[in-house]
Parts: sequence; structure tokens; C-alpha cells
Amino acid sequence: MAKIDKKVIILCNYYYPFVGGCKYYQKVAEGLAKKGDEITVWTPKRNDSHASEEIINGVTVRRFRLKGLLSVWLFMLKNIVELINSNVVHGFDYNTILFWYLPFRLLLWRKPVFVTFLGHEGIFPIPRNIVLMRKLTELIVWGNICGGHYIAKWYGTKPDYVVYGGCDKPVNIIGEPKKDTAVFIGRIQADTGIMEYVQAIKLIKDKGYSMELSVYGNINDDRLFEQLKTYIQKHDLSIRYCGIAQSVEDAIQQHKYAFFSACLANLEAMICKRLVISIYSNPLKKDYLEMVPEATQMTVIASQPEELAGKLMLHIENGDERRKMIEKAYIYASTQTWGNAAAIHHSLFIKERPKIRYAEIVGVAFELVTSLLRQRRKQGELNEQNPGL
Repeated sequence: MAKIDKKVIILCNYYYPFVGGCKYYQKVAEGLAKKGDEITVWTPKRNDSHASEEIINGVTVRRFRLKGLLSVWLFMLKNIVELINSNVVHGFDYNTILFWYLPFRLLLWRKPVFVTFLGHEGIFPIPRNIVLMRKLTELIVWGNICGGHYIAKWYGTKPDYVVYGGCDKPVNIIGEPKKDTAVFIGRIQADTGIMEYVQAIKLIKDKGYSMELSVYGNINDDRLFEQLKTYIQKHDLSIRYCGIAQSVEDAIQQHKYAFFSACLANLEAMICKRLVISIYSNPLKKDYLEMVPEATQMTVIASQPEELAGKLMLHIENGDERRKMIEKAYIYASTQTWGNAAAIHHSLFIKERPKIRYAEIVGVAFELVTSLLRQRRKQGELNEQNPGL
């Protein structure tokens, strides 16, 4: 029997079989298990078909009914013996530590606890409350990992380590298709840039270029989806909605370009040797994309449909430049393995307990409470002025 290095409890909002960004949680958990750690994931049961407890690739997954904070605390209290016997508690994103785990952070104050900050909330400008909640979480844990250097810039976080996700090398990499085709995989929602991608397809069509686009993903915004359908029909664009991708790798390899603007998805396209076309709508998303090491030499990044269309046409015409960027991106993606991501988390877990900065914790907590009360008062005044809202 393999020697158990550490007993780790991971707290996360979503876990397999959910897809998307939570794939990171799963891959890191499984990577830690392969290294000899005993990994248990505590996550909400968001679907009745999901088992309350199961073992997935060496990781024990326990799901609880999420009906407010009290339900989380009761679940943890029910499993307090396991919590006490664990060596490490690790949360993915601030709410798992600041809200779910906070009472037990105070109770088990000697217990090593860490956090990984992944992604952003998709809100710009960033509400002060969110910055304060992230900062308070940073102050009450032993250490943290940030999913990108932009987090330090925009949230003021001081990371112990910075990661950009991970990817698996395909068994076979298929050569790019001759036809100019593109794939979008993600939420049908304004902040993913889907409308801007569609508008870019229309612009290059106006210039005499033909491009097909396959769209995969959940429809999170029905109104936007209807707007997209109307726009596509009006301009007679070769764009089709394909539902949920059964295999992201297959969907990518069937196309020449990847219309992706998320770090994990970008890596998956890079490792499949497809050119990534990304778009941003605000300075935060710009840094999210461009602060990846050598990003502008590996991916096409634009802020408007017109700029995106112009850059895309250059790569349609210049295959040598496209292949040069693809090769550079492939070499980079090859270094971003899930094993490396798991190793970084394992290194974080051996960090010694830092000196508790009580004055700073109290100051941030006071500012957060004051900010939340001010926000609540403003909302109350707004409701009084507009009782019909």
C-alpha cells in the first residue's frame, strides 16, 4: 500500500461531472492523489443524479446539500473528526474559505489552510466588496496560489505561486483543416465575447473571406442567444450551434481556429496546435489574456470585432506566420502539465505558518462590513424610490 503523505480536504463550488473551469480542481486533486496524498473533496450536490459519496480516480468525493451557509456548517460539523484528522484544508476561490470554512478556521486555528484564487467574477469595474473579501481571505490563510499574474495587479493579492492551468497532450494531433473554420466553446453569455466573434465573422465575409463557425456551450442568456440567431440569419453567416461538446479535444481538432478567451481553454487549443483567437472588453480581461508569458507571440488578442477581423484576415493570408505562432504556443502548452499544477499545490502545503497580521485583518474586516452596510442602505433607498422594482 502506498505511503500516505498528507490528508487533504479540498473545498470547491463545483466538481466532476461538471465541466469548464472546475476541471482544474479535479485535475489537481487527482494529481495530488497520484503523489501519495489522501484527497477528499467536499462540494455541493447540485444534481440529484450525483452520488453523495464516491471515489473518482483515487479521490474521495463527498457532496452535501447546499441550502445556505448553515447547511455547509452542519455538514462540516457532522464530519468534524475527519476535519480534525486532516493535515491540510485547501479552498478553491475565496467563498469556500471566507464563508464555508470561517467558523472552523477560528475553531481549528492551528490547522494549515490554503487557497487558490482562480479567475475573476466577470464584473468590471471590480466592486470594492469583492477586492476586500479576497484580501481578507488572503490574510486568514497560510498561503495562496493565483491563476495568473493579473490577480496580483487587480486584486492586490500577494501570491506564493502563480499558475496558468494545465492540459493533457492529445494521443494524436490532427493536421489543421484546409477550410477556414473556427470553433467557440463556452457559455452563451455576453462576457465570453460570443457576439463579438460573430460580428468579426460578418466583417471578414464583407471583405470576401469565407469562414464557418461552430458554437458549443450552455445557453446562459436566452435573450442574447435569440439576438445571435437573428444576426446570423440577417447576414447569412455560416454559423451553427452544436449544443454541448462531447469531446473538447475532438471539437478543437476539427477546426482551424479556436475562438477562446479563457486560460484553460486556450491551453487545450494550443496543445492541439490550433491558433487561439481571443477578445477582451475591458482592461481587466486584457491583462488576464496578455499577462500570460509571451501571450501576444502565441495568441491573437483583440479588443473589438474590427480589430479581431483584421488580425484574423492576416493569418488567413499568411500561413507561415500562423504556423509560427502555433508552434510557439504548443511548446509553451507542453510545459503546462497537470502534474506541474499538482506539484505547485503540494509545495504550497509544506509552507510554514505565517505571522498573523491581526491589525490588517481587523482593518480589512471593518472596511468590508462598512462597505456592505453602505451598499445595503443604498439598495434600501433605491427600493423606496422605485417600489415597483
